[in-house]
Amino acid sequence: MCVILSHDRKSSPPLDQKSEEVSIAANSASKEKTQVIRMMSSEMVACIAVEALSILDKLHSRGYVHGDVKPENFLLGQPSTSQEKKLFLVDLGLATKWRETANGQHVYYNQRPDTFRGTVRYASVHAYLGRTASKRDDLESLAYTLTFLYRSRLPWQGYQGDNKSFLVCKKKMATSPEMLCCFCPAPVRRFLEIVVNMKFDEEPNYSKLISLFEGLIGPNPAIRPINTDGAQKIIFQVGQKRGRLNLDDEDDGQPSKKI
Repeated sequence: MCVILSHDRKSSPPLDQKSEEVSIAANSASKEKTQVIRMMSSEMVACIAVEALSILDKLHSRGYVHGDVKPENFLLGQPSTSQEKKLFLVDLGLATKWRETANGQHVYYNQRPDTFRGTVRYASVHAYLGRTASKRDDLESLAYTLTFLYRSRLPWQGYQGDNKSFLVCKKKMATSPEMLCCFCPAPVRRFLEIVVNMKFDEEPNYSKLISLFEGLIGPNPAIRPINTDGAQKIIFQVGQKRGRLNLDDEDDGQPSKKI
């Protein structure tokens, strides 16, 4: 299976009239071919990871969960423009609120086994079990997206029939991060380990998740395959907050207690 990245023109592109969809076109020269063929470089996947995390951070801060994170929903700007390396996340058709509008509190946990929302290949395990969507679900779907972009295939592809969702869910639950990411860079495996163990109402540490991939990205932002300005802003803001905290500690003048 040879997978390539292509730009497909859309008559009415979401988010931005100048953006074009980044789609995954799979060309199967031989159905019996089973070896893993990398479809993207480590740096490309890492750049997508950090910028996707910055986009989800902004979306989540507004109180919403995307609900359908997958390769087909990521866009790049139109070629030969200033936004050709800018990443977009589109299609909010399955978006839901994780935060109550009235009081700003996290929505209550609920479970309806007969309800499924998302795309079978990339959905979180919680989605199959009918659990109320929260930020952890977007991050788990992003982890499967990154793994697919790097490996070009996921172990649960190919299931058919009425019980496809059940079989995919069962396979996902039986596949450890070590098994799934055995051909991926270590940061992808570590990212998956973190997000699949998140609690329902847990607040993700976006800057920490972004920092996992920094070692795979070149030092010069100008020549990176994807614009990572959004991720860099998050890192910069966290650095500023830490700097202010350190200054406050120094200004206190009181000796700190060892615990």
